Amino acid sequence: MSKHDSTFLDTSTLTPRPSPTVPKPTFSVLGHTIINASPAKVRDALLDLSNYGKWNTFIPSARIKRPAAGQTSTTHMQQGTQFEFRVKMSEKSITSSKELCTFVEPVKVASEGDEKPTTTLRWCFDSSGVPLLGYLLRAEHVNELTDLGDGRTEYVHWESFGGVLATLIKWFSGKGLGQSFRNWAEELKRYVEGQASG
Repeated sequence: MSKHDSTFLDTSTLTPRPSPTVPKPTFSVLGHTIINASPAKVRDALLDLSNYGKWNTFIPSARIKRPAAGQTSTTHMQQGTQFEFRVKMSEKSITSSKELCTFVEPVKVASEGDEKPTTTLRWCFDSSGVPLLGYLLRAEHVNELTDLGDGRTEYVHWESFGGVLATLIKWFSGKGLGQSFRNWAEELKRYVEGQASG
């Protein structure tokens, strides 16, 4: 079913998983689930920053900081959108993270006889304006939505961390981040399936 092997999909580990801008990460966190909805519905939920607080306990709020060139939506990210996540690192700690949406594919839909197509969305930690920060920390979040051809979507998402600070983040927050990414996938599943049945 999945384009990834069982080692890659093992959500319990911090195994490094490469991404386009972090090809040799220090560590990665991953979530994986099957959602009873189309890739288009899953994709829309991920792009709609205004509703993150309704379903994502790790990201209680998100907002666009700088629209992409020609962008008219004030709620949905697209390629080139700079946005901010409020991130709940622990019960007592909420921080902000500036992100840049770097890649949004049109939805790919399965047709009879074809391999299961995957639609990809990516964003990365945005260190623009602080060049040294880009050396200290690189992080990229990859979302893959595979149309299973039967009304379901396989959702795999991971974030890869590199740079000098990645080791400290792994040491102090890796386990918690891993749990947050597992939760993210399941919370997205509940939200999208609830929207589809509502």
